[in-house]
Amino acid sequence: MRNKTKGFLAFLAMIVVVQGCLHGGGPASKPCADFTLTIAHLNDSHSHLDPVESAAFPCGAFDARLQMGGIARVKTAVDALRDREKNLLFLHAGDALQGTLYFVRYLGEADAELLNLIGLDAMTLGNHEFDRGTAVTGRFVSAVRFPIVSSNIDVSGDPNLRGRIAPYVVKSLGDEKVAVIGAILEETPVISNPGPDVVFTDAEAGVERAVRELAGRGVNKVIVLSHQGYREDLKMAREIPGIDVIVGGHSHTLLGGTAGNRGAFEGIGLRFTPEGDYPTVVQGPTGKRVLVVQAWEWLKVLGLLKVSFDDAGDVQGYEGEPEVIGGAVMIRDASGGFRAVPETSSPYRNVLRCLPAAVRIYAEDPVAQMMLSAYAKPIEILMKTKVARAATDMIRAENRGPGPVVADSMRWKTAALARHRCRVAVQNAGGIRADIPAGEITAGTVYTVLPFGNTLVVMDLSGRELKAALEEGADRPYGHDPLRPPPSLYVSGATFRLDREAPKGSRISGIMVDDGDGRFIPLTDECLCSVTTNSFIARGGDGNRSFATTRGYRYDTGFIDAEVFMEYLRQLPEATVIEPAGQRIKAAGF
Repeated sequence: MRNKTKGFLAFLAMIVVVQGCLHGGGPASKPCADFTLTIAHLNDSHSHLDPVESAAFPCGAFDARLQMGGIARVKTAVDALRDREKNLLFLHAGDALQGTLYFVRYLGEADAELLNLIGLDAMTLGNHEFDRGTAVTGRFVSAVRFPIVSSNIDVSGDPNLRGRIAPYVVKSLGDEKVAVIGAILEETPVISNPGPDVVFTDAEAGVERAVRELAGRGVNKVIVLSHQGYREDLKMAREIPGIDVIVGGHSHTLLGGTAGNRGAFEGIGLRFTPEGDYPTVVQGPTGKRVLVVQAWEWLKVLGLLKVSFDDAGDVQGYEGEPEVIGGAVMIRDASGGFRAVPETSSPYRNVLRCLPAAVRIYAEDPVAQMMLSAYAKPIEILMKTKVARAATDMIRAENRGPGPVVADSMRWKTAALARHRCRVAVQNAGGIRADIPAGEITAGTVYTVLPFGNTLVVMDLSGRELKAALEEGADRPYGHDPLRPPPSLYVSGATFRLDREAPKGSRISGIMVDDGDGRFIPLTDECLCSVTTNSFIARGGDGNRSFATTRGYRYDTGFIDAEVFMEYLRQLPEATVIEPAGQRIKAAGF
């Protein structure tokens, strides 16, 4: 009798455990199922193999900055993961290329070698992999030692890519099989240069076809590796049955925390602003949960998601949070610049206390750093490469200096993407970091003027919305030279009068916009304009909330501002830049 009672109690305990697995899974549900998988992921690294610096932030008595990312630190972080996680997949959601001089100089060679070193399990192509044509894409795909997947492109007609890209890959982890399906932005031919021989088809149709094929093979754990953007990933999760996880890219989206809780990204000094939950949980078309994740950009963040599955391949639990890959700590010195401080110093320890909990400090892997150094040396020469010539000194002032020319380049590059005859470009003054003296303009000059690597964003704005955005920009002049009027923003395709002494809401008047034929006509409230700006302002940077809150069409082209500016300068007559004639902004009092 005792043995029967003991067996019955064990049976009850098993039921409780199984029920916990089947019905668990809240916002941070613990894995409790037959198979647990850890997914580490990157996206939109854009050849940022070196670390990048955060914006300056206050920390006690200091102004500080934090180095983030860098391929050598990512290598250290991933090695640590491999040491502690049994079933690990390391994925990249596309746009590994384009954005720094490493790509300009090596056309993907440096990225391929370093990504091989850190050991990806799969990658999907992004639109920027095609920026220099399929010859460059093909060399990159041939150089990497991991699968490249995309279910919605047909490369059979392109000799550079034929036979080198599969719709998906199936990875064996112990006794389990996990499929990774690729998907790329359908509009890639519009915004990149894949040529006529690569056919891009509907992404949802490609993924759905692959899911059905995998189900026929008995594979029921499915990850979609998507380069379409966060909103499109959410849509796909809602509409296609059979997907468990979507690892995304393209929109450079930082996710973190759960609804109403961003604590891990809120520091005393340095703060980050996630755009949604990590993971974002979506109810699929059959009622099952789909987890959507993304890991910001430029190797600054490593996404970490642990998912548990039952035998049917359904998500039973999950936990995870992206890590901000932290490195050197810098503080402002007496000269106004920033210097790195030793890890043993009090300032270093004080700054660490100002960082969000999501930041993890990693040392640089010595092998990765040695390989990167070999690639870095010739770039120092490239920085001296001549791009164009400035006819006169270009000094920053109210819509003067490099800023208006940068705005012209933005409008020029996105002309084919404009949806309306009214086309305007707006560049914030704080994004133009240096004057350009008369004479030779080098690549180094351009990256000094535009160091942030912002992308160009095209959006539809009504005349009323555009006026509100210009009013906000006028409210935030940049600069402290009392001898010069402080600039607030730079425009192309528009003119207006600015009076900073007028009440807010009335500082901008007499707005005239290019009607598409070079004639300037009055802007009405109802007029629709295609407005190009940089990704920082499009997200509401510098307090430009009007750009961030517009509800109409918007599209992040992925074009890097510095690259666009150099391309624009090279095509000018005799590659000579002359400041635009006439004042687009007529400032009262000056």
